[in-house]
Amino acid sequence: MKQIQKLYLFVHPMPYREKTRQDYMAKWKDLLASEGSDEANAICILSNAARGMEDLQGLALKSFGERCVIDPDDRSAETKVRIAEDLERTLSGRGSKREWIPYEIWTSNNARRWTEGLKKSMEERGFTCAPERLQLVTCGQEWGGCLTKYSAFMGKYLGLTQAADVRADLSPDAGFPIQATFAERVEMERHVYLFLFRMPDGRPMGQFMDGLRGVWEPPHVATVPVDPKQVEIVTTSPNGALKVDEAAKVTPEGVVADVGDGCHPATTTLIGNEMGYEAFRSSLREARITPRNDRCVMQYNMIGYLNPMTTYRAEAQDVP
Repeated sequence: MKQIQKLYLFVHPMPYREKTRQDYMAKWKDLLASEGSDEANAICILSNAARGMEDLQGLALKSFGERCVIDPDDRSAETKVRIAEDLERTLSGRGSKREWIPYEIWTSNNARRWTEGLKKSMEERGFTCAPERLQLVTCGQEWGGCLTKYSAFMGKYLGLTQAADVRADLSPDAGFPIQATFAERVEMERHVYLFLFRMPDGRPMGQFMDGLRGVWEPPHVATVPVDPKQVEIVTTSPNGALKVDEAAKVTPEGVVADVGDGCHPATTTLIGNEMGYEAFRSSLREARITPRNDRCVMQYNMIGYLNPMTTYRAEAQDVP
């Protein structure tokens, strides 16, 4: 069996906007051409319905050949047992009330079927991988949504111990719902990443995202030691069908921000007000990452910097 050491995972990657599609197809073309020649690299594409998807699939097949797997899926009895075990473990470990939502279970089921299908497809073609040595590199269109949740779940179900290398520079809507320019990624504890951006007006912006999680494991929050008056807080849902049910909380320790996991309906974006990039970066890097629980209530109003597709500004308030 030939050993795969790096796996590229494209999660519903294709933008629906023509200019954006052209820009990112050029980036992806260069990536596929350079990485496909390495026999230790493989690629998996999870397709979406946007125009140009077939072109990307064709480029991947041309560059990677039999090391390219498109839309894997396995619905065998063995995989159904794994899905049942995932659910039982979730119910036993996370609770029976509001600790999880059906959307997480649905997402995890997809991730489990796709992961098992990917492993079987690779094995049938004579390839294998050692989870402790496999590097997972991901990109995709739905920042904070499908890209985040499937990177985390599929990495876990592949047996990895290191979070996926989520490439914001290769992801069309990185920073969603804010229109901003990616600056850097910082590795935090508990497989959480801090993504830092610069807004058009120069202010720094940050988001915390889970990088490796099984459905039986709780989402996280980041307690950021920053003066709440120095940050603007935006709370959004990863899916338009899910209502945001909580917001960041202001405590004596600072701001408690939700870590995005792509399926639990709250992701926090922090924007620095009257803070330089380095001071903002330093404060967010000092965040303490802990498991999430029910914390607070919220009010909503609109914010002018949101992407046209999107959501809400959250004004946090403590529970009475």
